[in-house]
Amino acid sequence: MDSLIAGLTTPATRYIQALNLRGQVPDQFVEAVFQKADVLHIPVMITPVPTLAESNLAANPGFSAFIATMGHCTRPINYLGLPALSVPCGFTKSGLPTSFQLVERPFDESTLYRLGHSYERETGWTELAPEL
Repeated sequence: MDSLIAGLTTPATRYIQALNLRGQVPDQFVEAVFQKADVLHIPVMITPVPTLAESNLAANPGFSAFIATMGHCTRPINYLGLPALSVPCGFTKSGLPTSFQLVERPFDESTLYRLGHSYERETGWTELAPEL
């Protein structure tokens, strides 16, 4: 709900400015970052995945604020329009799956798939299931 309210209070001129920057910002980011790194390895979420009980808005009214933080690491990549791949890498203390994301240059999805596949093959995370 909070993110909807933020959207309603954003002036149209600010939204148009953001759209206009979408052409420049990704190019600058790609040039700056991928001259120094072949791929970005970043979290999908900065906090553990919430349980069903924790995500119950009726029982946990503060969860709506938590929802806004869930896209902290994925939202910028989506804005930049860069290809990304979420790769399973284990389980949280509560037994829920966790993952990281690999981010690559535009149109280099094949590198992401090769890296993700190599990681999964070497670690075996995709063969494991959490304890119930």
